[in-house]
Amino acid sequence: MSMLRKESAAALPMCIVVGVIFGAVCALGLVWVLAGVH
Repeated sequence: MSMLRKESAAALPMCIVVGVIFGAVCALGLVWVLAGVH
């Protein structure tokens, strides 16, 4: 049980980090496209 809890505790920050990186990449891509269009 403690093993599972440790895994989920480690997975949560990882999910947040991946989400932030993915969001940043999407934002950069959107800016790139808008800058390219203009």
